[in-house]
Amino acid sequence: MTLERKVEMTYSRRLGAFVVLIAFNIVVFLALHVTFYSSSRAHFLTQKRGHLIGRVNSRLALERVTHTNSTTFVVLGREREYRQGDVLTAVIQARDAGGRPKTYGGDFFRAKLVSVRPREASSAGHVTDHGNGTYTVQFPLYFVGGVKVSIELVHPSEAVKILRCIREVPAKRGYECIFIDFQRGTREERPCFTSQPPGRPPHQLCDLSRKEANGTWFCERPDSLPCSAIAACRRNVTEKGKGSSTRLDVASEDEMKLFRKPYVESEPLKQDSPRPIDVKESVSPIFHSLPACPAIAVNKELNVAVHYRSHGLPVLGSQWMNISRIRYVVDEVDSIHGGPNTVIVLGLWAHFTAEPLEMFRARLYAIQNAIRRLLQRSPGTRVFVRTGTTREHKGMSFYLRGSDWLAYQITQEIRKIFGPDRSVVVLDTWDMSVCQWEADDVHPGPAMVDSQMNMLLSHICPE
Repeated sequence: MTLERKVEMTYSRRLGAFVVLIAFNIVVFLALHVTFYSSSRAHFLTQKRGHLIGRVNSRLALERVTHTNSTTFVVLGREREYRQGDVLTAVIQARDAGGRPKTYGGDFFRAKLVSVRPREASSAGHVTDHGNGTYTVQFPLYFVGGVKVSIELVHPSEAVKILRCIREVPAKRGYECIFIDFQRGTREERPCFTSQPPGRPPHQLCDLSRKEANGTWFCERPDSLPCSAIAACRRNVTEKGKGSSTRLDVASEDEMKLFRKPYVESEPLKQDSPRPIDVKESVSPIFHSLPACPAIAVNKELNVAVHYRSHGLPVLGSQWMNISRIRYVVDEVDSIHGGPNTVIVLGLWAHFTAEPLEMFRARLYAIQNAIRRLLQRSPGTRVFVRTGTTREHKGMSFYLRGSDWLAYQITQEIRKIFGPDRSVVVLDTWDMSVCQWEADDVHPGPAMVDSQMNMLLSHICPE
């Protein structure tokens, strides 16, 4: 692996970053077909949200909610002989707290296959919702030895309905920006939003959106300063308690119960038998993985340069960020002069889990167009897009703005938009995080980062 620039290859645990030469661990997304929220549209969505939540509340009976203690699964063909490369199938029957079978779908499950001999091998299962309260889970058998199935109910369908409804509410997260006149020494702080807030006429707002990036950003207009005086922004850490910028009043008290125990952080589902299933060697050769690249370690002699850059607004950090240093992914990609020795890695998900999917798709489409422009002027540039991962949840606001269901929907959008694009490689790390042995963390541990690096480098250095 020869590169023209001298640099050091490294990766960051905290940022979950992995980038080679010019690579950004970005949490941004853009689009071709931009849709800016007009005040009338935002008002409509808010009214629609209130109506839908009201209807859900009127029908919400906790005894009818899918319950982990009653929901069970059965492994099909448990007694047959399994070999590496086969597919193991399990069927889930969702039930409520009274043991009654559910007649509709929408529950969100996580499934993994765990080895008992040898230890620390695992793989994710793929769940199919049949819409009638039953679900099929398929596990490709990648490794040999005894295996056990583990399935977790992350959210009942009733909670998923609430998350879907909340996600589409515009301007629900609070940010604040500072406007400064440095000559006069005047400054004003104003609340800001990722979409036009309902009920605010345009003349009372600063529209700081970037149409080229499909990035929307609105702030209340300062009393005595122009919109161009914006200097820094951050998440509003004072709204609804320090450290939380999610407006919790978008869900009712009854609905909030679905994001507390026993409806979250529950034990794995009960299964038909605790006995492990034995997987034998395949009768035909199987290639388990691409060979690892020797450039995985930190080594300045490899002549590799790593460049990191964060994405544009919104950013969830609580520290003030200089607005002049915040650039959208589209702007960064458009500024790159790439080539065969340039690799770009985009991490697109974490700061957008609570935003409407329409906004997220728009960001992705704009990034996709920027990538196409890059490849036209710099053929041979290699571009990777990393999906989301599971994360920890420290409280109610974490579920409402960063639930694994929200992250999975974003992962699905990345797959749909970039999956068919032959000029981009999707680094699908979702399944990797579902079956990891470490605790869920938005900033994955060393083992998870090592696995992501191995996946990336196996594409860059396949020999």
